[in-house]
Amino acid sequence: MKGAHMTEKKMGHILTEVKLLRDDMVTGFGKVDKRFDEVDKRFDEVDKRFDEVDKRFNKNEKDMAETNRLAQRANVLFEKLNSDVQQIAEGVIEVRMIARKLDNHEDRLVDLEWKSEIHEKALKKVSNG
Repeated sequence: MKGAHMTEKKMGHILTEVKLLRDDMVTGFGKVDKRFDEVDKRFDEVDKRFDEVDKRFNKNEKDMAETNRLAQRANVLFEKLNSDVQQIAEGVIEVRMIARKLDNHEDRLVDLEWKSEIHEKALKKVSNG
């Protein structure tokens, strides 16, 4: 009976060790669960940061698209302005050419009027004379 009592004692000791190991394991799993919870929280924080970065990136993309659209519009307006300036410059050149022609015609008219007056005076002298 002594051997059976020892076996019970050993079994009790083994059961106690198993319970302690099980408790340690449960405590260890609890710690691991807490670490996983902490890691999950960190992942959530990282996800939030990525969302913020995505929002900023999308806003920057929209801002760049708007800036690009405005730059294209400014370029179109600049080309139109350049064309208008060129047309005005060509018009000014044409006006100057027309003004020169008018000056030439006016000079001719003055010359013709002067010659006409001389002819009239000469005709009066001849007819009176």
